[in-house]
Amino acid sequence: MFPTTLLFILFCLNLFSCDIEAEEESFYSLLGVEQDADLLTIRKAFKSLALEKHPDKNPDDPNAHSIFVRINRAYEVLKDAELRRKYDQFGEKGLEDGGGGEQHYQSWQFYNDNFGIYDDDPEIITLGRGDFEEEVFQSGEIWFVNFYSAFCSHCHHLAPVWRELAKRVPEGVARIGAVNCAEDPGLCRSQNVMGYPSLIVYPQQEWFQDERTLNNLLDFLLSQLSAPILQPTVELPVQRPLLLELCLRENECISEEDRKKIAAISNQLLMPFAVLDCSESAKEICKTIGAEEGMFLLSGGEDEKPKELYFADLTDLRNQLLSELPELEEYTYSELQQKINLNKLEEEEEEKILLIFLNSKEEFQKEWKRLLILFPELEVKLIVCEGEIGQHLCNTLNLGKLPKVALFRIEGGYDLNYGNTNLNIREITKFVRHSLYSNLIVLDYDKYWNARQSANSSHLWIIDHFAPWCPPCLQMLDELRKLPSELTDGRKLRVGTLDCDAYRDICTGERINSYPRTILYMGDDSQQQQKQQQQHSLIGFHTVDQLLEFISEALNPTVQVLNPDNFDDTVYGGGQSFFVDFFAPWCGPCQKLAPEFRQLARQWASTHQDDPNQLVFASVDCEQYSNLCNRENVNSFPSLRFYRKLQGGKIDVNNYPSNWWRNVQTMSHWLTEMMPSLVQKIAGDFANTVLDSSEPWLIDFYAPWCSHCIQFAPTFERLAQLLNGQVRLGKIDCERFNWICENAQINYFPQILLYFGAKNYKRQETRGMEISTDETTNVEIIAKTVREYLEKYGHDGGGGEKGRGYERDENERDEL
Repeated sequence: MFPTTLLFILFCLNLFSCDIEAEEESFYSLLGVEQDADLLTIRKAFKSLALEKHPDKNPDDPNAHSIFVRINRAYEVLKDAELRRKYDQFGEKGLEDGGGGEQHYQSWQFYNDNFGIYDDDPEIITLGRGDFEEEVFQSGEIWFVNFYSAFCSHCHHLAPVWRELAKRVPEGVARIGAVNCAEDPGLCRSQNVMGYPSLIVYPQQEWFQDERTLNNLLDFLLSQLSAPILQPTVELPVQRPLLLELCLRENECISEEDRKKIAAISNQLLMPFAVLDCSESAKEICKTIGAEEGMFLLSGGEDEKPKELYFADLTDLRNQLLSELPELEEYTYSELQQKINLNKLEEEEEEKILLIFLNSKEEFQKEWKRLLILFPELEVKLIVCEGEIGQHLCNTLNLGKLPKVALFRIEGGYDLNYGNTNLNIREITKFVRHSLYSNLIVLDYDKYWNARQSANSSHLWIIDHFAPWCPPCLQMLDELRKLPSELTDGRKLRVGTLDCDAYRDICTGERINSYPRTILYMGDDSQQQQKQQQQHSLIGFHTVDQLLEFISEALNPTVQVLNPDNFDDTVYGGGQSFFVDFFAPWCGPCQKLAPEFRQLARQWASTHQDDPNQLVFASVDCEQYSNLCNRENVNSFPSLRFYRKLQGGKIDVNNYPSNWWRNVQTMSHWLTEMMPSLVQKIAGDFANTVLDSSEPWLIDFYAPWCSHCIQFAPTFERLAQLLNGQVRLGKIDCERFNWICENAQINYFPQILLYFGAKNYKRQETRGMEISTDETTNVEIIAKTVREYLEKYGHDGGGGEKGRGYERDENERDEL
């Protein structure tokens, strides 16, 4: 059994990249970490290898440089959340578009002395771009974050002080974090960090500005805590439980610093903290308690005798307070069986239930009790998967390694946390926050087929086929949880997940051999419609915005699906030109291209609505229709091909350049150049063609390397259609004909000048009237502006004068 499973996993991992090739050792294997390793584990593994494999330590090894370059490349990719996602999904080919690790590295001394200043400090949490937002802003906790650079001497001087601060701040008071700005400069810029070290308390975003001593840092942090310290004098607060410090002689009582810490700890556990002055103001209350000194806990009613607490330090005190919280109840097997069989609950007083599945009670963590405080709207219970019945029930849920957490929904079904089995309170809290208001459910065999059969035009199902060992799959689950239960047009949307490890027969039968694969089901139950539904599929990780765009495309397609039955009649026999994407579902670059191709199709349709030569965007699945692709001589994926309709019905076939970017801007620019155009290319005869012409001209001065020019090109083509017969349009390449652009005083790109036409055979000025083309001005407004100028000035005006009121900020253009 084991070899078969291993071969299956290796096969599927290979399918993450387009070319199934014998790649070099994976980045994870190279660093010696698991695929689900966190950033700290990756950093420690890299540092260990750097100290061992660095060329400075191996001067006699001729391969030391190349070996360490690859090790460094692996680290640079895996430390970056976005690059790591691309690598996990597409392999190293997914890194060929501008990212993927550095070819240079630091000295051995740097890695030994400066790298990972806080990696060995468990009290300090190293944050990165991938987790900063959720950890710092969404956790509800106080964070004190040190933004530093490994190259900053002041940062190294601060390091021992920062470590001591972290030790002085126990669990429950605040989190102490660190961000290495040398490795994550984008995150630091987003927090307005311009110098190092910068010390900021979150979520208040209060900056520390004083001398960086331990006492100053601690005082500043404690001043940001909002937990109150009560000082009753007449009677005790009625809220229970209540933590009390009885103080007779102030110099023998708990310090003000520790009181603030205790208040924060007890407040986190919903236990108010009060200090009683038993020498004066609260003497009578102390008498009723029967003590004048010590720490006491009132758990029950007013008549209950207080419980005195003895503790070695504040961590010990917090553990005792956790013990006083209500225990998590066990869920019975019969209750679990009822939940598993549930299709629909009556919407009365039922609550969502969070179940924690354990192998044994010894795995229970006291910290989990806080879930009742963090999520009061949930029931939180335990399931111990012991004995024949317990193990059988847990196995029916395909939980995998325990402990695991599942959230059972009111409407039936449950969501499962497939992440790290190290279920600390932070991991569970993240899962619940993501899942609580989602409608995603885990599908078994029956629910899977019921979902597909129930999908129709008003109730859609989007089902994600995944494997629990696949990192992009686990990232995708959080994006699926963000999908709304109702689309903007009122259609209902349900979300389901199918574990292809557990239900391999279903996934194999549906020809799903790479993960994650997301399929949208819509329409009736007929076999023909079900076959059509299979075409609405995605492979690989996608954000929630991309998923919504995918659903919108499926409901209102802008890309036509071609097959052997309709290809010839549509492409060769029709009257339109076609831009066709030949793809394979398992191909990584194809998956990256798909959303860009759909966006281009929508953009082109919106800017060419009245174009009689409207271009049609289409796609062909070469895995499903291999004979068609072979006939069209498609031998690599993706292949983009332009079938241009010529006069007489002939077809001119052009391949999109393989060395060009496959993004919306570049593809749009290429298509604009290939399509029949009303825009004339002006060469060195600018003076004769434009300045001496009696007709008005609108000229686009551009440069081939200018990104704004590429974006504007389709708009200018659309402008030519709107102004056809009113003004002639042309464009000049200022890189080739720079003297023309200099004479026209062009100092940024793109720049549009209007020439009204020569009068009495007198040549016009080289500088025409400028027409604004900023990003907030659509093509209809530009056309209206040109018409107004033509009507106002005719052949009499404008030359050399800028269009008043239509200028834009030159910073939005590329400077010459």
